Amino acid sequence: MIRRHVARLAGACAGVVALLVAGQGAVLAAPRSGDLTPTVVNDDFAAALPVDALPYSNVQDLSTATAQDGEPTSCFGATRTVWYAYTPTTTGMVTAGRCTATRR
Repeated sequence: MIRRHVARLAGACAGVVALLVAGQGAVLAAPRSGDLTPTVVNDDFAAALPVDALPYSNVQDLSTATAQDGEPTSCFGATRTVWYAYTPTTTGMVTAGRCTATRR
């Protein structure tokens, strides 16, 4: 099943807009062992991938992404986050979305 979630940002945007994309995996609090080093380049808030032009698309596996201590949070309690930074060149609306593929 694929689900599409869309967030709309309305109004004048000034400066950089940070977008949180959260992966809600089936495993929320399972013990793990071994190397837990994140392999997702934009896992940390400070390492947000720049979005230089729209439309923009990026496909990532969030299974190794983590939630960083002190990063902005959503009301959904995300356990895996990746970050993007977008600086608008005009005022207007930006639509950000995420598609989730689940296994059966």
